[in-house]
Amino acid sequence: MMKAKIIISPQYSHLTPLIDAIAADGVPVGATETYHARNTVYSLDTDTGMRLSVKDFHTPSIINSLVYTHLRRSKARRSYENARRLISMGFDTPDPVAYIEIHNGPLLTRSYYICRQIDEAEDLRLWHLRDAASMSPILDGLAQYMVRLHRAGVYHKDFSPGNILYRNENGVYRFYLIDINRMSFGVHSRKRLMDNFSRIDIESAEATADLARRYALAAGINPEATAAQALARLQGYLRGKRRHHMLKRLFKPSK
Repeated sequence: MMKAKIIISPQYSHLTPLIDAIAADGVPVGATETYHARNTVYSLDTDTGMRLSVKDFHTPSIINSLVYTHLRRSKARRSYENARRLISMGFDTPDPVAYIEIHNGPLLTRSYYICRQIDEAEDLRLWHLRDAASMSPILDGLAQYMVRLHRAGVYHKDFSPGNILYRNENGVYRFYLIDINRMSFGVHSRKRLMDNFSRIDIESAEATADLARRYALAAGINPEATAAQALARLQGYLRGKRRHHMLKRLFKPSK
């Protein structure tokens, strides 16, 4: 028997009919797909003009279904709870609206995370190709933001350019974290926190080192030593990625 668990943030209780409909029938036909990979993200306008993002976490494997049912929180639930915790700590992320878990008997079969959509925000993809002069204050702001996160013990495990949004608010750059189902709090290991540099720009070692130096200046630590640590994390990530692709080719069934 299919059963839905629905948690709605109190300030969005007026959206209950819409969220109930998503639980029953899936993402509405009028929603616009904005991202598709392992999971799918949609943009959805409500009748009141509010724009929402709906992340559809696709059906997990049977093993993962059992894990998410009995051992771990679902990705949708983690996204919702991590968002609330980030906001309570003074960090920005799209306002969490609700999460939905769909179970078929004892197994989690699907889940959804719903949040407000940030207007007029950009992500940091390909930032190393942008005009250096215009990017400099953004990178200074990002470096300061990373220092704040790390001092607060916040470790985003998917800290990549596509998961960091920013917008200019009267000359001040404001940053928002997205794709936050994989996060840890209370992390104060320098080595682990420096892993945030491993994917911040996998296309450019020079850009990674530049951001690390800005981070060091904001944190009051040695810029060159920090740049060297950041580059070591980047190279480690790239080695792991090459190894993964090699193993995939090695074990790919022949036609």
